Amino acid sequence: MTHSVSASRRPFAVGLAIGGLVSGPISDRFDPRRLLIVGMVLQGVVSLVTAGLLLNDVTADSAFVALTLLDGIFAGACIPALATTQAAMVPSGARGAAEIISILRLGIGATLGLFLANLSPSLGVTLVAVGVVLCLVAWPIAVITRPVPIARRGDEREESGRVLATLASHPVLRRVVVADLVLCVAVPTQFANVILASDWEESLVTPVLVSGVLGVLVGRLVLSLTGSHGVVRRELLESYGTFVALALLGIPLIATSVIYTAVWIPAVVLFVGSATTAYAQGLLAALVQQQVPDEVRGRLTGGMAAARSLLIAGSAILLTAVVVPFSTVAAATFVAVLGLAALALLRGFRGVTADSR
Repeated sequence: MTHSVSASRRPFAVGLAIGGLVSGPISDRFDPRRLLIVGMVLQGVVSLVTAGLLLNDVTADSAFVALTLLDGIFAGACIPALATTQAAMVPSGARGAAEIISILRLGIGATLGLFLANLSPSLGVTLVAVGVVLCLVAWPIAVITRPVPIARRGDEREESGRVLATLASHPVLRRVVVADLVLCVAVPTQFANVILASDWEESLVTPVLVSGVLGVLVGRLVLSLTGSHGVVRRELLESYGTFVALALLGIPLIATSVIYTAVWIPAVVLFVGSATTAYAQGLLAALVQQQVPDEVRGRLTGGMAAARSLLIAGSAILLTAVVVPFSTVAAATFVAVLGLAALALLRGFRGVTADSR
């Protein structure tokens, strides 16, 4: 199961990286609203085409890989376009808060999508619904964002428009970006794959996966309702440190098979781990959007989307390489070591603050 899941994500991850890298500079130099709307509509078209193939029992793997790649490209194109549009709609001091709300939107969408997908008679029907919704939602977004004034950026060759130069001159932003990307290497999704790699009954798989999705929603909801209390480093240590502690606890639970005795045990572990990491990653994403200069917002956001996608996919491939030849205990140990390494590399989030100066 772990191998098939990670393999299915690879084309989308590559596509998202391509879309983010290509659309980032475009979002900085031109009106990002058009890119956002076109990207959403094209995602809807891809969903409808994929649904058509499924409903007509077409089994060409190459076609599905190509469509998954295209879906990733269009999704990646929307990420920097949305970030730049969103930043233009709110005051400069509220851009971090706007990103938190945007992240909560993703959690709500994932939860509703999982619920509605379970009610759907088939994957083809689900994709038809997704495609129609994406195409329809693009219209009100175009209407809502139309009055928003978006300034045209300077020449792409200007020094202030270079991402690396900006990171070099903004040390706090650089630390936040590095922390954000490092946390993508060890995430609860990996631990879920470790647990589900065993020969569980099919009826037990869905509750475990649902607990992870609900954990992400709760973590993002808590962040949206409470925000940051000012001591960012402590909040990151408490939230991500909890996940690392759970990953360490998971090693003896898996080794003794205690975690497989009742479905609520892995469900609780994944719920808490997903909630705490969603909080930490959401807080870091908000700090990025609050601190990044407008001149490079699209490029940095697109570049980070690409890096996140490839890092998560790469760590999943490494995890598969551990699970297949060795054991789930070795894989659980691998996830825990990655979490500890992340905390060590970041020196406990030292230097990560809400103050960009």
